[in-house]
Amino acid sequence: MILHELGSKEGVTVVELSGHMGLTAVQEIERDFKKATASKSQSVVVDMHGVDYISSFGVRLFLDVIQELEKKGKKLVFVAPSPDVEKVLLACEMDTLAGIEPTIEAAVAKLKA
Repeated sequence: MILHELGSKEGVTVVELSGHMGLTAVQEIERDFKKATASKSQSVVVDMHGVDYISSFGVRLFLDVIQELEKKGKKLVFVAPSPDVEKVLLACEMDTLAGIEPTIEAAVAKLKA
């Protein structure tokens, strides 16, 4: 699992994840992911185009971050998950808890609306 902080775009934190989001991978990135996202006072875009698998551990990580962001009045939007990953996100109602958009630009626009 690889985490890239892509910086801020129009006041929105943008991070990119790639790889396999199983137990071990999530444990490896959890602290850095939370530091890059939930510890800031900005909404967050998570580019998922490079994630090929997500387990319940990945979903839990996202739920933790979504809850922390909500406490600050901020939101999270996922970008471009693969069809298999999107099925998991939809099954867990991440589209209603956060959001799913096809591009970073669309996600930023949604958060700015």
